[in-house]
Amino acid sequence: MLTGFGWILINAPGTGKHSRVIGWVALTISFVVIVTTMDRWIRYAQVFLGSAVIGSLVILARGHVLDLRVPYPRAVTAVLTLLLVGCSLIAGTLAKRRLQVVDRVALLLFVTAFAAAMGASTPAVTALCLGLGFAILLALWVYRRRAGEQFSLERSSNPRTSRP
Repeated sequence: MLTGFGWILINAPGTGKHSRVIGWVALTISFVVIVTTMDRWIRYAQVFLGSAVIGSLVILARGHVLDLRVPYPRAVTAVLTLLLVGCSLIAGTLAKRRLQVVDRVALLLFVTAFAAAMGASTPAVTALCLGLGFAILLALWVYRRRAGEQFSLERSSNPRTSRP
């Protein structure tokens, strides 16, 4: 919420210099909170993203955003739904292990892309931002998967740690 408030103050037309400074302070504070509490909130990210999937399915069925009567293209909504499902599945794998620096950087980038998607002005930009966020999580998942496979291969080929 603080991130969205900061983003609005920075980007809203007609805001003065002081509003932009307050917006940057709000963004800085929100990112510090996001990074320091990452070990806690990642456990609930799958639930949050799952609720976004449900909201996306409702938008897909109705053809417009819930609180506005603005039509939302069903093809874009279907893509958003699939991206949210993918993000939710990958977030579930992240919650099961201890986060390392590469995880934290990728999650910070994902949160930034997700916030940009939620504040996007058009459905196409929303899909682009969420697609970028999904690509970040997918790259992290592939990286961690390859790192895990290499570690297990090294451990099994080491004669001191392998068992007969």
